[in-house]
Amino acid sequence: MGEKNNITLGEYIEKNLVIPAYQRGYVWSKKDKDHVTKLLDDLVTAFDNNQTKFMQAVTVYEEDNKVNIVDGQQRTITFYLLLAYLNNGNNTDFKELTYRIRKESNDFLQKDIKNFFEEHQYTKEPSENEEYKDLYFFKRSLYIFNQNNKLKDDVFKNEFKEFILNNVSFLYIPIAKEHVKTTFTMMNGNKAQMRSDELIKAELLRLISTDESNVVVNRARVAKEWERWIQWWNRNDVKNIFSIGGNKSNDKLKELIILLYNIKNTSKKYNFNNNELFFLFKSQYLQNKNNALNTFNKLRKLQKKFEDIYNLPKIYNKVGFILKFHNTYDTLLYILKEYNKDCDQDCNLKKLYYLSALHGLKWNNIKNYLEEKQFTEENNTDINYYDYYKNTIENATYENNSDLIYSILLLLNIEEDDKLERKFDFDITKEESIEHIFPQSNFMDKNENNDENIITSDEGHSVGNLVLLYGNENSALSNKDFNKKKEILFNYGNQDWFKRSIHLLDTIKEFSKAQWGSDEIKTRKDTILNFFDSTYQNFNNFKVKEG
Repeated sequence: MGEKNNITLGEYIEKNLVIPAYQRGYVWSKKDKDHVTKLLDDLVTAFDNNQTKFMQAVTVYEEDNKVNIVDGQQRTITFYLLLAYLNNGNNTDFKELTYRIRKESNDFLQKDIKNFFEEHQYTKEPSENEEYKDLYFFKRSLYIFNQNNKLKDDVFKNEFKEFILNNVSFLYIPIAKEHVKTTFTMMNGNKAQMRSDELIKAELLRLISTDESNVVVNRARVAKEWERWIQWWNRNDVKNIFSIGGNKSNDKLKELIILLYNIKNTSKKYNFNNNELFFLFKSQYLQNKNNALNTFNKLRKLQKKFEDIYNLPKIYNKVGFILKFHNTYDTLLYILKEYNKDCDQDCNLKKLYYLSALHGLKWNNIKNYLEEKQFTEENNTDINYYDYYKNTIENATYENNSDLIYSILLLLNIEEDDKLERKFDFDITKEESIEHIFPQSNFMDKNENNDENIITSDEGHSVGNLVLLYGNENSALSNKDFNKKKEILFNYGNQDWFKRSIHLLDTIKEFSKAQWGSDEIKTRKDTILNFFDSTYQNFNNFKVKEG
């Protein structure tokens, strides 16, 4: 830390103050919704009692006669707005305040605020539909000031202004520039901060505005596309497919930014907080204007690839299935590298799609096979995976191999959608379940009954008697006979139960049969094994070699 100085508000506003682009905007959280009212009430009380008002510290770094605010920007802007209000819209008390977070917001503070007062808009409750949230909160602060009856008196306003300029004090803490990152992260660790996509966008717009050539065109184009990307990434159907590692944050473009960072960076680091990702990304991709524009173009190309994947049903289905079982950035980077909209039987993306169905295969083994045409195992045993998984599926039961059965059933349903060139609804996979077509309660032991048509537990728990359902819908079907299950499934009406399961075409195909018994179970099992043969026999060297 640098020197610590106690300065008055009047001394503070004589500096050339800058709100850096990496700061969050002037936005109040629900917790802070009354902070402007509380601050004003405290200031008026201090005035009435002729008391000095000490504020929290402001931390800054000074460079080229500019004072960059690291911590304290919300208080700085609130006082800027209060002094503007006391001057009827003129902000001449501040020597200079530059709001680099957003050009439109800076324009309001520098010049538009005067028209705002001349048109008496500060007397009206601002609309929450304001295009930029910080503009809404600027106007909201001015509106709150106007609700204070004392501030409507011109004599009081003049006396009150002189009082706060001389009797409001800050602890002013300048720090070295190289300590900004650590200090900012430490001080803002528990505060609502700008998301990393907002920080990067702000710095990108700042850099492309560093000279006059095509500034307006570049800013408008970048801002418009960026906002469209945010809206796209914030869609639930997009997040269902591409959000990696269960990322639930509001950092909507984080996937795209992290992927671009790691395409160039070899450290394979993916778990960034907002500030860390911003500073690392800035150091490599946001160094100057040309570098920033090139970065934007790279992001645009990467975004286009994601949108292409999303818009092509067969590719969409493959990627959604792969990420269901290998939900990592490494996998997604590999998908982006191998993506080809004309992918045929031999392409690696299609191979990865089918290999992902084989529960238990590790991602590193799959990737090694795709790149080197062989698997590697720690024990170097000679395992023929084709034979191993065919035998496992043939003998799999619901009780012992439910994970493998689930992945195969999901694959079968997606294959049906592929035939129609229809996107699979991956929202189903959030609450999937496996249903016995022939009810478990009716399984019998051969020793108990010599009837050839009885269903034993081994047969009933096999893949031939199982289908996929959505959520807990199997509880509505549980232990009912085939015809009753079929009636419920095809007559769901307006109920929510089966609105998703009705889209599981492999499931519906089996329930459309006229009857269900031992013969149908055997036929379905043979169909699944034949599907495995025809699909996986095309893989070359689908085994582990000794040594």
